[in-house]
Amino acid sequence: LGDRPILEGLAMWGLELMPPVEESPELTIKAAWAAMTMRVMMDRASSPAPEGIYQFEVGPEKFWLRVTNDESILRDGVPPFEADASVSFTTEEFFGIAAGAIGLDDGDAEVKGDRSKLEDLLLSLIHISEPTRPY
Repeated sequence: LGDRPILEGLAMWGLELMPPVEESPELTIKAAWAAMTMRVMMDRASSPAPEGIYQFEVGPEKFWLRVTNDESILRDGVPPFEADASVSFTTEEFFGIAAGAIGLDDGDAEVKGDRSKLEDLLLSLIHISEPTRPY
């Protein structure tokens, strides 16, 4: 476990302080940071996310997520094995989907593999726009 609970707590705290992306173009915001927060929310959700390996390409960033019954693991780069589903989209589309403002079909996202599984995963992550306060 190590520092993971501390980093997760900081990610959730930072999410609550973050202004909307479109209102703060001067901020440096990385999709992988948002994905970490989304992963924490997914792990804390009452219903499980679909198991699998998911690859994300968000603008120049690449990262992947492995979901099992017991845990989820988020890593930079491309997965060392074949993903169940992969998606490529712009940074704006990613944050729009993460916030629940748009769906996969509302932009130019390119999906490969099991689209239904990816959609279920994204639905389990969309709570990013509704942070829960720890106090």
